[in-house]
Amino acid sequence: MIEEPSGKWTPKGKLARQRIVESALHLFGSKGYEQTTMREIAAEAGSSPGLTYRYFASKEELVLVLYQNLAEELDEYARNLPPASLPERFHMAIAK
Repeated sequence: MIEEPSGKWTPKGKLARQRIVESALHLFGSKGYEQTTMREIAAEAGSSPGLTYRYFASKEELVLVLYQNLAEELDEYARNLPPASLPERFHMAIAK
């Protein structure tokens, strides 16, 4: 899930922002964080660098959104694990 302030973006804006986040995740995974530029993220997302900076002030802000999303997904996954002992739940969580 991609977080944005409620009511701040139009549906089209939310989709553009989501494409940017997904493109960043793909490029960070394939090239690494340091080697990926905002210009490359914008190109991968099919947007301009200016529009990309409209949604994310910096690459650092973009990676923080990725970390936040990951933490929220892991929290939701852990909350939905079936009842079990702590070692069993830990194993289920890391086996994801």
